[in-house]
Amino acid sequence: MYSTPDYEFIKERLCLERTKEGMIKREKLFEKMDLNKNGLLSYSEVNKGIIDVLNLPEIYEKKEVIRKAFDTFKNSVNNSKDCSKDLIELNEFRYFLFFLDNILNLVRCSIG
Repeated sequence: MYSTPDYEFIKERLCLERTKEGMIKREKLFEKMDLNKNGLLSYSEVNKGIIDVLNLPEIYEKKEVIRKAFDTFKNSVNNSKDCSKDLIELNEFRYFLFFLDNILNLVRCSIG
């Protein structure tokens, strides 16, 4: 059974603000999620980071939402590096979090 996510709490954890503080938080978040320390995030690292780093199991329960945000984001960016076409770079991370937030909002609106 899914728990009901607190979307305001989730939004705060995603560090979306376009400030120096927000950027520092995102960089730390990215570093913690980057388990193999290659400067790139795979889908599995993002998935694991949502539980272990963001501590948001209510999002993790919606794995299809995470996958949709990841795939939609990666299909929408024009990346010059072949090695990162299925990986998220630090300079893309805020945009991915923005995609995730938007998809979560769509889910919230469709639930009621």
